[in-house]
Amino acid sequence: MFRFIFLLAFLFHFGVGTGQEIMVQVISQEGGIPNARLETAEEKLVSDLEGKFVLPLAKFAGKSAKIWAIGYEEKQIVLPDSAGVVEIEISPVSVFFSEVVVTGSKEEESKKESIVRISTINQTQLQSVGAQSISEGISFQPGLRMENNCQNCGFSQLRMNGLGGGYNQFLMNGRPVFSSLNSIYGLEQIPVSWVERVEVIRGGGSVLYGANAIAGIVNIITRDPINSGASGQVSVGYMDGSWDQYAGGTGAWVAKNNKAGVSVSAGQRYRENYDRDKDGFSDIPILKGLALDVNGFYRPGKKSRLGVKFRIMDEFRRGGDQLDRLPEETQIAEQLKSKVYGGELSYEAYLKNDAHKMEAFFATQHTIMNNYYGAEMDPDGYGKTRDENYVSGFRHRWKSKRIESDSKGVAVVSGAEMIRNVMSDNKPGYGVHVFQPINQFGVYTQLDWLLSPKFKLNAGARLNYDNVLFKPLVTPRLGMKYSPFKFAEIRLNYANGYRIPQVFSEDVHVELVSGEIQLIRLGDDLKHELSHGLNLDISFDFEKGKSDIEIVLNGFYNQLQNVFVLEFTQDALGQNILEKRNGQRAEVAGGSFEFNYSWKDQLFTMFTFSAQSTRYSEPVEWAEGQYVSGFLRTPDYYGSLVVSYAINKKIDVNSSAILTGPMYLPHYAGYIAEDKLERSETMVDWGFKINYNFYLKNNVKLTLNGGVKNILDTFQPDLDKGVHRDASYTYGPVRARTFFIGIQIGNL
Repeated sequence: MFRFIFLLAFLFHFGVGTGQEIMVQVISQEGGIPNARLETAEEKLVSDLEGKFVLPLAKFAGKSAKIWAIGYEEKQIVLPDSAGVVEIEISPVSVFFSEVVVTGSKEEESKKESIVRISTINQTQLQSVGAQSISEGISFQPGLRMENNCQNCGFSQLRMNGLGGGYNQFLMNGRPVFSSLNSIYGLEQIPVSWVERVEVIRGGGSVLYGANAIAGIVNIITRDPINSGASGQVSVGYMDGSWDQYAGGTGAWVAKNNKAGVSVSAGQRYRENYDRDKDGFSDIPILKGLALDVNGFYRPGKKSRLGVKFRIMDEFRRGGDQLDRLPEETQIAEQLKSKVYGGELSYEAYLKNDAHKMEAFFATQHTIMNNYYGAEMDPDGYGKTRDENYVSGFRHRWKSKRIESDSKGVAVVSGAEMIRNVMSDNKPGYGVHVFQPINQFGVYTQLDWLLSPKFKLNAGARLNYDNVLFKPLVTPRLGMKYSPFKFAEIRLNYANGYRIPQVFSEDVHVELVSGEIQLIRLGDDLKHELSHGLNLDISFDFEKGKSDIEIVLNGFYNQLQNVFVLEFTQDALGQNILEKRNGQRAEVAGGSFEFNYSWKDQLFTMFTFSAQSTRYSEPVEWAEGQYVSGFLRTPDYYGSLVVSYAINKKIDVNSSAILTGPMYLPHYAGYIAEDKLERSETMVDWGFKINYNFYLKNNVKLTLNGGVKNILDTFQPDLDKGVHRDASYTYGPVRARTFFIGIQIGNL
């Protein structure tokens, strides 16, 4: 912890830089607007907390520029040709539609103009709920639910619109290098200090991002160097005898001429194990993690940019009993030592008066996981899993000028990608040896057609070829956006996708049931899974005075053909096996409701509620002689609430809650006498946080905070105990009641 505080001090010193010739301040009737944007043909800048820009006179004199900010209108200006101070006043607009997103079309556009509905989670929202990692903040979005799947190691996954983690496409800065193996632990490994924002698309996105994007897309966008500065935070939590510590920070330097810049973000986590029922076996594992992310850029020309990114995540987690002993000396142990290395090199340039833009990139991510899964002092529980991911591609975008002028026009994005994933999983003591190289080549094109200021169409297709199916498959996508009134938007989207027969993240994890391992294996003659998905979004945005209300109604339907199902069987030695086979068909249907309200800069409320149903066309055998007709671990309904209120400039309070409805879960014999299908109760995880702010010199803000997570201490009441427990029988909040305090300081 002390080493990390020293690192934060270094980052803060590293990030400070000044200089001035022309002073531009962006204001509203309330005063200066923090994080306002100023864009010229060559530059994109972000203001300080008072809405100020300091611009070199020689470079910016007489230039045309666009001024805007999230929640405010866009204004075109001409910068002065002499030194001085200029105030630019802009008026507020809907805060819910003004944010800029990139995931829907791989190009910057406002949320209002995107044909697909995009939900965003930014730094402010993550901090308001007291999140330390992405996994703790992502459930506050509609249709999304993080769940814990293991008492021993804390294996978790994100479910979207009722579909499991294998149906989601995770991206790092728009690149599909976040493999299925990373998805089971990776969202907990990425600290909030890394994150600029997370963009979420529910529904298929197979055209731009690959065939696995069936349930939706989660795009994790790390912090880019935009302004010089630094910020850091430290927090300590206490959970019924267990401590949870976090430290994170970012430092950034950008040259005065904006030709080059670099940012360094880091996070450190240490959490002690937690034993809820005091049986000597952990219910939440030990977690030690360190993560570092470096983003840099260089502009070789006025309209070109070379980007370099590098990241590393190092994590240790251990659950079971006697955690101070070697794994093979205990009754139960699940231990994982993970190292993740990743990076990216990209080049982009605008051509022919900005009508054309091209980009070429190469990205990679390597994961090495040394693990132990075993019970009753098993010396054979050691194994090693490796995952290597390589992605290279080229993209071209063309758009007519008319599409930017609320008239008519088209924009076309096309590209090609090569993806190579090599996964090996070796557990010699269990006779598991998996080596799976997958090579995929895809070409895609997508057209956005603005027919009128009220009506916009989207059509695209992706052709994929891989070394598993050995045949080309085409995945189409169609969408439309219609604005019958200024305050209303209707979006309808269809997407097709598929999953090839391969070992996914949940197949690598070993479950311990009744002191014995339970493996997942691929069945013979496994066919690829097909999907057809529909999404309908109807949104209303009402502005009156200083209030803004957004209401969103969503309906979704997904049909899966040759659906992958897990059915119980045994191998020749009597070992319990869950075998992945093809079912006939499955359907997932449901809807969500969102209500968002903001009043000035003081009050913000976000409420979400989702309900869904799932159905197999034929019952699935989850245990010997026992069948289900719907998805397990899938609640009938779930939702969230976030309320943030600034009492004054110094004090703000935040309250948040996650609702999880009842669901059916498999409960295997061991601690209980025989396999049983359980139904959980409705559970609420409610938290509270208060901030006290101090405003220091040079736009530095110091915040002291404190609060309680899971105030009601809602936790699974029927945990299995002892060595014969079913470690996969878990549900509900992933932490008990936790009291915490923290400090945050910086000018970023």
